[in-house]
Amino acid sequence: MRICVVGGGLAGSLLAWRLAEAGAGRIDVALGAPTGRPAGTISGDATAASGGLVRGFEPDPVVSRAAVASLVELRASPTLRRWSDYREVGSLYVRDSPAVPQAQLAELDRALPGSAELLAADRLAALGWHGLPAYCTGVSERDAGYVSPGALRRAVLADLTGRRAASLLPVTVRAVRARPDGLVRCQAATTGRDYDLVAVAAGRWTGRLLRHSGLPPAGLRTKSDVERFESGLSAARAAAEPTAIRLLEDAVAVYRGDFLADLPGGGWIEARRADLRRQAEAALLTLGELLRARGRPDRAADTYRRLVGIDGLLEVAHRQLMQCYADLGERGRALRQYAELVDLLAAELGVAPAPETTALYHRLRRELPAGATARDTAGATVRGTARVTPRATVGATAGATAGATAGATAGATAGATAGATGGRRG
Repeated sequence: MRICVVGGGLAGSLLAWRLAEAGAGRIDVALGAPTGRPAGTISGDATAASGGLVRGFEPDPVVSRAAVASLVELRASPTLRRWSDYREVGSLYVRDSPAVPQAQLAELDRALPGSAELLAADRLAALGWHGLPAYCTGVSERDAGYVSPGALRRAVLADLTGRRAASLLPVTVRAVRARPDGLVRCQAATTGRDYDLVAVAAGRWTGRLLRHSGLPPAGLRTKSDVERFESGLSAARAAAEPTAIRLLEDAVAVYRGDFLADLPGGGWIEARRADLRRQAEAALLTLGELLRARGRPDRAADTYRRLVGIDGLLEVAHRQLMQCYADLGERGRALRQYAELVDLLAAELGVAPAPETTALYHRLRRELPAGATARDTAGATVRGTARVTPRATVGATAGATAGATAGATAGATAGATAGATGGRRG
């Protein structure tokens, strides 16, 4: 596979380095036109001017979890610490709020036990922060520190220079065009190159390049999508109805499939895909429940159908979809949904549906009108039950609430580590 990363700033160079480390294929990094500055420097690039504080706490729980993941990865890697000139100096974040940031502190304590401490106003005053309102609090982090973004970027580019499967190109990509044969062309001023995959990591120029290429500046499966998706889930958890429904609908609309689906799996990419997929499943379950509770079984059914499309073995989605069809007076359709589930579980796993799903099926059959036509029950006869063996449900249920987790950037952090468990799910 031939891949081009457009942008040689910190995000682009780290993404290219991760892809090279994963053996994803031939990697080209389009650095931008030569500037007369040190190698790899792009005109207007802000990497060297970036602040270098690295800490785990941030006011937004989603951003905070990403920051914790980055800090953990940095501290665990002697190479990254050396390349970035990492210095552990600690940090103090003063908050203009008495609320306890439980989610952030819990995440920090899980990842870096004993690193974070919540300080009241009197403790802050003892540290020299005089005159603060009594309700102010602070988050002190022992394991925070400083890095040099410019040094890290230079070291990463130097490492890429020494790899046979990577090239640094001193060109400015002016447009990205999809070709009829499925390849993607990166067009420079006078030349163009074709790739299997192009990743645009050009900082504040990303939107301009996408618009110039006739592509939407948002709506792609990018870092910004992940942040919008997870921030939306976080906001929905804190909101009351009907605002929570609107926020969930907006968030799940961003999720259109697996994260970086065109890249090879394995490692941090696969872990991040599984994490985001679980969040999407949980959000859709919650959204369906809220819509049905507000008397909208039609919209709830649409939600559960989408969920079945993401994971056909998620039995709870089939069961809720059956219930929505019953609410709509379509009991025959609900019974056919059960028959499809029976066949799917038998073929894929050799198991029967869970007892609660089978109980719902039998209840709906009893509720069919006495004069139900053949069309009402067509396809609803359960087949093949004699060849499957009921057993305990395999795998974890997605859950009924949408958990918001970290938005680790594609390439800059390791992402959350969790693998998808195979098997029939709840």
